[in-house]
Amino acid sequence: MFKSPLVDTIARIPTAFWLVPLVPLAVLVGVRVPPGPYLLLLALVAVAVVAALVLLTQVVGRGRSTALVLLMFTSVILPVHIDTGTASRLTAPMLLVALLTCGWIAQMVIWRKIPSSAPRPVWVLLLFMAACVLSFVVGQYPWFPVARAPLPAQLGGLALFILSGCAFLLFAYLLPNVRQLRRLTWVFILTGAVMAVIRVVPSLDSSLALHTRPGTIGSMFWTWLTALSFGQALINRQLSRIVRAALLILTCFLLCVALVQYRAWVSGWIPPLIAIGVIAGLRYPRLFIVFGLVALPLVMVHQGSLAETLWSTERYSADTRMAAWIAIFEMLKTSPLLGFGPANYYCYTHLFPVLGWYVTFNSHNNYIDLLAQTGVVGLLLFLWFAWAIGRMAWRMRARVPQGFPYAYVVSAIGGLVATLIAGMLGDWVIPFVYNVSIAGFRSSVLPWLFLGGLVALDRLTKESLSREDAMRNEGTKGPQRPHGPQGQSVSLIVPEVPSSLV
Repeated sequence: MFKSPLVDTIARIPTAFWLVPLVPLAVLVGVRVPPGPYLLLLALVAVAVVAALVLLTQVVGRGRSTALVLLMFTSVILPVHIDTGTASRLTAPMLLVALLTCGWIAQMVIWRKIPSSAPRPVWVLLLFMAACVLSFVVGQYPWFPVARAPLPAQLGGLALFILSGCAFLLFAYLLPNVRQLRRLTWVFILTGAVMAVIRVVPSLDSSLALHTRPGTIGSMFWTWLTALSFGQALINRQLSRIVRAALLILTCFLLCVALVQYRAWVSGWIPPLIAIGVIAGLRYPRLFIVFGLVALPLVMVHQGSLAETLWSTERYSADTRMAAWIAIFEMLKTSPLLGFGPANYYCYTHLFPVLGWYVTFNSHNNYIDLLAQTGVVGLLLFLWFAWAIGRMAWRMRARVPQGFPYAYVVSAIGGLVATLIAGMLGDWVIPFVYNVSIAGFRSSVLPWLFLGGLVALDRLTKESLSREDAMRNEGTKGPQRPHGPQGQSVSLIVPEVPSSLV
C-alpha cells in the first residue's frame, strides 16, 4: 500500500473544493474563450490535471468519491473535449471513464483486491463486452467487395461499447457507501437543473452553447433527470417538504420544456413520460390502475386525433426507418451471429436499396444497431443484461431501507424502462459513430452510471444486513467459559458487587 503525506492530503480534500471553482471556470471558458487553439490548449491542460488527480487517487485507492463526482460533473456541464481530426471528438467522460478503469485495475493488481463474487448482471455485462470485442475481430473480414469503416471509426465504436460497460462497473464497485451514491445523485440533479434552465432561456443558451451541445442534452439526460427528480419527490419522505416541492416543480418544468419546446422530438418527451408513469404506478398501484381504466376509453375515442398528432411530423421518419431496417435484415443474412463489427455496417448500406435509393444510412434504433454490429449474440446478451438488472431492482424493493435508497431503486426501475423504450427511438443508449456519434457518450453514460448504482446499493445493503446478522448472532451467544493452556477449565472468581453500586 502506498503511503505519502501528499497523497493523503489530496485524498482528504472535500469534493466541494473541486466543484466550487469548476462551475464558474466552465462558464467563464464558455463565454470568454473563443473556439480555437487557446480553447484547445485549456482543454488539454484541464484533461492533464484531471487525469493526474484521477490516476493518483485511484492507484492509491483514495479519493474515489471525488473522481466519480468529477465524472458526473463533466458528463453534464464541463465542456472538455479533444479533437480527433474527424467529425467526432473525445469527450471528458470517455477519458475519465478510461482513466478510472485503468486506475481501478491497477489498484486490484497492486493490492490483489479482486472482487470475489459478482451478481448476474455483472457477469452478463462482461459477456456482452467480450462479444463486442469478438465482433470487432470478425468485422475485419471483407464481407462485401467494398471498403470497411476506417479503423478509427471502428475503434471509436468499440470504445463506446466497452466504456459504457466500464462506467457501469465503476459505479457498481467503487461507491463505498450510500452517502456517496446520494451525493452523486444530487450533483446530477442540481447540475442538470442548471443545464435545463440554460437550454430554455434563449440568451443563456446562445452565450453558453458550448456547454449545451447536443451530446450533453440527449434523450438520456432528460429521461434520468426527470426519473430521479420525480422519484425522490414522490417517494423519499425523509426529504423536507420544501425540497420535495422543489423537485416536483423541476419535474413539471422538464415536462413543459419537453412537450412545448421539443414537441416534435419524441425522444425528448416520450421516455420521461414513461419513467414518470412507471414510478407513479409503483408508488400508487391501485390509483394507477384506476387511472388506466379511466384513460383507456378516452384514448380509444380520440385515437385518430392522437395518432395524427404523434405522426404528423414523424410519418416520413417512420417509413424510412422501417425500410432501412428491412435492408439491414437483408444484409445480416451474410453474418447473423456476430454482425459486422462496430461502425462497419454503415459502409455496406449503399449496397442495399432503401425505397429504391442506393444511399448510406443508419438505423436510428439501438437494437437494430446492436444486431448489425454485434449480431444475434450481442443483441441477446444486451437484452439479458437489461432483464437481469431489472429483475435485481425489482427484488431490491423488498430489502432496501426507506428514504433515499428505496426512492432510488424505484426511480431506477422507471429510468430503465424509459431507457429501453428510448433505444427504439434512436441510438441513445449506446451511440452509433455515424449518427449520435462519440459526443453522445456525455448523455448515454448516465443510464449506465445510475444502473451501476443499483448494483452498488444492492452490495451495500447486503453487507449491512450481514453485519447486523453477525452482531445479532454474537449477542445471542452466552459468555464463553475460558480454558487453560491444556484445555482445562478455569474457574473465575467474581467479586461481589456492593449493593450501593448496582
